[in-house]
Amino acid sequence: MKKIFALCLLVFGVYGGYPLSSAQALIYVDTIVFPQPTVAIDKQTGNTIDFAYSHTLSSIDPTSSSILSGSLSLTHMGNLNLGPAQEIWLLLTAGGIPLGLLSESELVRKTDTWQFPGEILHEIMSSNPWSLNLALSEQTSYNSEKLELFESTLDIEYQNTLPPPPTIPEPATLLTMLPGLLCFSILKKKGGRQAS
Repeated sequence: MKKIFALCLLVFGVYGGYPLSSAQALIYVDTIVFPQPTVAIDKQTGNTIDFAYSHTLSSIDPTSSSILSGSLSLTHMGNLNLGPAQEIWLLLTAGGIPLGLLSESELVRKTDTWQFPGEILHEIMSSNPWSLNLALSEQTSYNSEKLELFESTLDIEYQNTLPPPPTIPEPATLLTMLPGLLCFSILKKKGGRQAS
């Protein structure tokens, strides 16, 4: 009897179980290919904004999603990176949160990548629709430095925060439960005969 009961549990567990739903991380990638030539020019003395652009995450519903992590890659050329006196470019958000300094790219294209701290993720999720507004600022007192921009790629990992809709078994799923129910009915009949 115990063997039949174990067999019924196995059959019912394999054929009649329902899959458990879990939150799955989704990836959103937004790439801006700057029209050529796109050049950021340091026009003022001091740490002012010299160039600005935005990534908009319009296809993600902010009311039912949450950002888990993110990064940004920027491809550029023309940065001498000769600070502290000449040409140091800083990438920051419109909210003033620095992502980091650009690497030297005087003669060749370079791609810098930054992982977002929580405060940048919060800044993105505070806008509606979600967006990341970015600014480039040349940090030295000299003017007229130029930085050529090629591409900016935003990578966001997010998840849907709404619970999944209730699953209604399909006819095929109900048919897979049949072997388990048959085992239980056989068990009941054998249990009834042994009691007599």
